[in-house]
Amino acid sequence: MKKIALAIVLSLIVGGVWYYLDRVNQPSDPSISDTQRKKALSKLLNREAVLNTKKSSDKWIEYKDPNIGFSYPEIADIHVDDKKPPLLESFQYGIREPHVNMSIQVVDGQGSNNISEYPAVNLRQNQKNIYKSGPKILDGKNGIEFIKIADGVEKSSFFLYKGKIYSFVTTGFDLKDTDKLYQRTLSSISFP
Repeated sequence: MKKIALAIVLSLIVGGVWYYLDRVNQPSDPSISDTQRKKALSKLLNREAVLNTKKSSDKWIEYKDPNIGFSYPEIADIHVDDKKPPLLESFQYGIREPHVNMSIQVVDGQGSNNISEYPAVNLRQNQKNIYKSGPKILDGKNGIEFIKIADGVEKSSFFLYKGKIYSFVTTGFDLKDTDKLYQRTLSSISFP
């Protein structure tokens, strides 16, 4: 009889704890209006909350550096790396919708006379089953272009000009979106 009473008491305790935890983790009104959400976030952040994070603009911004000039979309999330030799310029940006990223780098060629000596180019040339290549002319300069359509899409091109190696790499999931950003950015490139 004691065992049955103990089992009932334990069942009631476990059931009560389970019910309490279930009620705490699932409030009775799970929906909250945007106004209430904005008010609560503003109070928490100590500033006005911005609930709409989707950027939209067709405007492009011009970027000028002693090593290179180009344009990038105003809606882009930007990342600029520290310039540590041999890196002379490193500028990356991404667009969330569609998910596409662009990386632009200028590196000291350290006496290179052939773009194929650059490791990123050499790697792509050695992986002919993954990358297709061809010549590329940009702003009157000869270079090499690669495209990869496996595990996502990559379009890249490399140029050796005045002792500097210029690399332009665009990655994304969709060929059309990737190519559009790649072509638009490259059409704005100006070498010094």
